[in-house]
Amino acid sequence: MPSAQRHKFKRQGNALVPADAEAERFLSKLRGFQMVQVAGGVGNQRRRGKFRKIADLAALRINEIHGLTLSGNDLIDITKDKLGMYKDIPLPSGDIHRTRTSTSNRNMNEADRSKFTDDCFRLWSTWIGFDVNLLLTEDGGA
Repeated sequence: MPSAQRHKFKRQGNALVPADAEAERFLSKLRGFQMVQVAGGVGNQRRRGKFRKIADLAALRINEIHGLTLSGNDLIDITKDKLGMYKDIPLPSGDIHRTRTSTSNRNMNEADRSKFTDDCFRLWSTWIGFDVNLLLTEDGGA
């Protein structure tokens, strides 16, 4: 297995093109098929994992306090409703279908997602009576 080499590429339409002269030279030497690994986003994945874990733990505490049976996903949906992150779509039957705003990388930038996370943590903290970040230390960390 050849050693990993790192070169910078940028997106141009649906293609990756060299971002500097070194990457250009590297690309010109390639022949045949090559396997490429696109890396990055580890910090973002870690933050999203922490968010999900805190949502699950906060839901458990809310269930204990209020005798509910919410999942972490239920809590996130309820929170999006509370924060007004949805669009109501009237159906021909007269019913309303609620579509919640996605927080994926494609639909929300990192600054907006960070604000959303902070708003969720603040809201959940008021619902359980203490800072939700303490749930991670109690559970052993993220």
